Amino acid sequence: MSKRLSTIARQEVLRLAAQGLGDGEIAVRVGCSRPTVARMRARGVVTDRTTKGRVLQVRVSAREAEAFEALVAETGMTTSGLLRHMIRLSSGIVAFRRDEVTALKASANQLNALARNLVQMLKLAHAGKLRWNARDAAMVGRLADRAEEVARAVQALRAASLRGAFVRVSDLRDVGEG
Repeated sequence: MSKRLSTIARQEVLRLAAQGLGDGEIAVRVGCSRPTVARMRARGVVTDRTTKGRVLQVRVSAREAEAFEALVAETGMTTSGLLRHMIRLSSGIVAFRRDEVTALKASANQLNALARNLVQMLKLAHAGKLRWNARDAAMVGRLADRAEEVARAVQALRAASLRGAFVRVSDLRDVGEG
């Protein structure tokens, strides 16, 4: 009988799938079979659900409890939801609220529109309908490439957030560079 994937390995499978990698490449990177990756992708497996999670107990002062309860009321989250959110953030893991996922979708749409506009400018320039030099064309080409790259990253991030997959902050730093 085959060994079960660790939670970290399952999270890595979901993260790589969100980036658009194929099942075979993910399987090689994670060290599992391609059918395992395909099953996880098909089921949209999220291993971070709390229904079978651990219960943590903590003692806090009355002042800390009041501050936390005020934060729960302010955010509109459940006590458990806010605690999980805070744990993820303190662990360097990005956790998204519904409004943030909506904002990611809007940002991805705007980036895609920007990329389309830049591509249209390139087509007009190559057809001789715009006057500019080769340096201008190269710059617009680089902008179009970068806009598409960032749009894909935002879309992958949104897909991961919709599945509830963890996204490490270090993965997001790569998107901001370039």
